[in-house]
Amino acid sequence: MSAVYGPVEHAVRSQIYKCFVDTGQAPTVEEVAAAVGLDEEEVGSVLESLNELHAIVLKRGTRQIERALPFSALPTSHLARVGGRQYWANCAWDALGIPAALNADGEIRSDGFAGGDTVHLEIRDGRALGDPIYMGFVVPARQWWHDIGFT
Repeated sequence: MSAVYGPVEHAVRSQIYKCFVDTGQAPTVEEVAAAVGLDEEEVGSVLESLNELHAIVLKRGTRQIERALPFSALPTSHLARVGGRQYWANCAWDALGIPAALNADGEIRSDGFAGGDTVHLEIRDGRALGDPIYMGFVVPARQWWHDIGFT
């Protein structure tokens, strides 16, 4: 049976994003179940389906949420600060996506960028202020899901 995306999956995914936005952290299976009114086993199955659909990323072999792009549950070298909250991003590209997704001003810090440099960006009114920066991608986009944690 292949994964489907219906109203239950939408409710679970929406709750995951709500938790990331509100707290900067991924919710547990128990927290999602309580918020959406489902039992923990059903939520776990939905999480596995969302992982299969590449809508979220689970920690390998578990039902623990590791990523809901652009958010990361794990500390990374890419940080976005928006509205007094701190959010880990999966990569520099995702860090830029956090203020955009929240439709808010913010600050980005990305370590190990372009040969080891640290980049600081201020995002105001949907624009990055300061000197232009250039991003390169080590892996072609068509291969990102082969190891999404690396890209």
